Amino acid sequence: MMNMSTYIIFTRTAWNEAPRLRHQVTRLLLEAGHSVYFFDTPRHILSQPKALDRVDGLAPSFVQNRFLIHHQLRVVPPLHAMNTWFVRRQIIKFLKTNLLEEVTVINFNYDNYFLRELFPKSKIVTIINDDFEAQSRLPFSAHITWALQRTCRMSDVVFAVSVPLVRRLSLWSASKLFLPWSSMPYTPPQADTSARTRLLFWGFLDPRLDLNMLNRIAEDLARRGPQWKLMMVGPTQGRGRDTVERSMARHLNVQILGRYDLAELPLDTILAGVIPYLTPSSMDAVTIPNKAMQLLARGLPLLISGMPAFIDAPFVRRLDAENSISVVIDSCIVDFSTLQPSIVEFLAANTPESRLSQLGI
Repeated sequence: MMNMSTYIIFTRTAWNEAPRLRHQVTRLLLEAGHSVYFFDTPRHILSQPKALDRVDGLAPSFVQNRFLIHHQLRVVPPLHAMNTWFVRRQIIKFLKTNLLEEVTVINFNYDNYFLRELFPKSKIVTIINDDFEAQSRLPFSAHITWALQRTCRMSDVVFAVSVPLVRRLSLWSASKLFLPWSSMPYTPPQADTSARTRLLFWGFLDPRLDLNMLNRIAEDLARRGPQWKLMMVGPTQGRGRDTVERSMARHLNVQILGRYDLAELPLDTILAGVIPYLTPSSMDAVTIPNKAMQLLARGLPLLISGMPAFIDAPFVRRLDAENSISVVIDSCIVDFSTLQPSIVEFLAANTPESRLSQLGI
């Protein structure tokens, strides 16, 4: 029988925002019967703790703390040191209060290089889930590299969510690939392809979306007939929704909705999932996003743009290749049934159990 253990997860993510890999890892540990403390979004020194108003299903024990200086503004080591002093005090207080003896630390923050000092005897697993250097809001990223290097070197195990990131982190650690997985089992699609006359974007509506590509998709669907539609479903980060809605307003066949679970959508009418991103450097490291696994579990192939490092698989079709959008959609209609075995095989190789094994559990 598996021994139950205690895990502390450090993240820069709120628990009550849309699920991401850190939420998925947390739930995976909870479902396996482990105890989990989740450090909910480090907040600015002047901010007030926010109520965790969207806790559904299994939930960890929450620890809310603040940061002193935004992580992208710590441009020199003394600023890192000031912030580290501030954050360390809160973690030390937590440890003194809870008196935890044996814990495993799972760290999602590229700049938590001080954790080894606080957990000298614990296993520290770092998961780098974004290309933080490419996402720097400043015209330079040396301060990010400085922190990332130290975080990798103090960790016992380092994972990354894409092949380019694994290569990048291999400069400082024996990094390994850690992909998301489907939290739901594969469900064979039931409806015939003749009933599947919608494409689905299911994710964040934000400035990374390729609006030109989305407009071209809507125009192609309009030429196919009034039954063909594009559904865009998901929450918004920043002001991205207004931009998307303005750009897509002229298309009568585009429906834009807020956050919905996949189970709440008319999946029997969906032909494929669409993941249309621009090609800024911040998207170069994407191998497969979390949401893609959920779409595949419903038997939906993926139509993508941007993301040059995206997995190469039969069920992935590029919209920005030489073929026209119309040709790609036609091929998806023809191949929909024959793509299912490759989807099943891929999901079987990326299960919750395989991720627990990667984490050494």
